[in-house]
Amino acid sequence: TPGRYCVELPELGVRSPAFRIATDVYDELFRDGLRFFYYSRCGEPIQEPCAEGYRRAAVHADNTHAVYNYDPAHGHFDFETNRTRDVRGGWFDAGDTHMDVPATAIACWYLLETAGDFGGLVVPQGLNLPESTPQAGDLLPLIRHGLGWLKRMQNPDGSVHHYVLGNPNTGTQPQQVSDISSFATACAAAVFAKAHAVWRDALPPAEAADLLARARLAWLWLQ
Repeated sequence: TPGRYCVELPELGVRSPAFRIATDVYDELFRDGLRFFYYSRCGEPIQEPCAEGYRRAAVHADNTHAVYNYDPAHGHFDFETNRTRDVRGGWFDAGDTHMDVPATAIACWYLLETAGDFGGLVVPQGLNLPESTPQAGDLLPLIRHGLGWLKRMQNPDGSVHHYVLGNPNTGTQPQQVSDISSFATACAAAVFAKAHAVWRDALPPAEAADLLARARLAWLWLQ
C-alpha cells in the first residue's frame, strides 16, 4: 500500500528512518542517473538552463585536433600525414578525463536497453538536454551523443581506436588518440548493430543505414 512507513523493534528500542512506498520512488534517481551523461560530456561547457545549478567550463574544448600518441611506424594504424583527429563528443570516464571505446559502447548498450524497457518514462524535454525537442523523448539525443563519438573513432577500413587521453590541467596539451584494437572494434560493431536493431524504424533511413554499415564494416575488419 502506498505511504510512508518505518520499521520498529520495540523490544530493542530501535526504529528505522521513514521511507516511502510508491510507484514513483525511483523516478528522481532514474532522471539523475541519465543526466550524469550530460554532465560528463567532453569539449562543451555545461551551461544554464540545462546545467540546473551545476555549471562548469568546457574541458578539452579544442578537441577537434587531437594528436596520436604513437609513431605511425610502430602502430597498427598508419595515420600518414594526417597528424590530428577530430574526437569531439563522448563522455569522460568516471574518475578522470580519458575516454575509451569499450566503456562508451557498454554505456550506449545499456542506454539502448533502457530505451526498450523504460523509454516511455523519458518524456520529450524530460532530461533538459541542449538537444531536447518537444517532439521526441530525450533518450535518443542522449545516446546519439555517445554513438557520434564512437563514429569518430572508427576508420574507413572499419577499425576503431581504443581510447583518448587528456590532461585537464594542461590547457595547451591536446588530447591524444591511441592505436586501434580488436576489442574496441568489436565493442563498436556490437553497439552499432544494436542501435540499428532498436531504432531502425525511428531514425531517418540514412542514419539507420549508416549504423548497420558501420557494424558490418567493423565486423569485416575483425574477420
